[in-house]
Amino acid sequence: MGEFASLEEDMLHVFEEVQRVKEKYGISSLTLESNRYTERFHGSHGGKGNFVGEREHRYARNPKKHFIQIK
Repeated sequence: MGEFASLEEDMLHVFEEVQRVKEKYGISSLTLESNRYTERFHGSHGGKGNFVGEREHRYARNPKKHFIQIK
């Protein structure tokens, strides 16, 4: 099993959870972005009510740090 196959297996669980969140909040589109120091999510309700949440980790990841709405 190569890296992609292993990653795909892990990502299936992530997308199942994303779908659950979309259904819970009536979100039609949700995009996740994870970089070295920033985590961000972008969403939309059918092209209306777009939003963006972001949290930054300057020196180390802190899973307890909250997201702030930037749009």
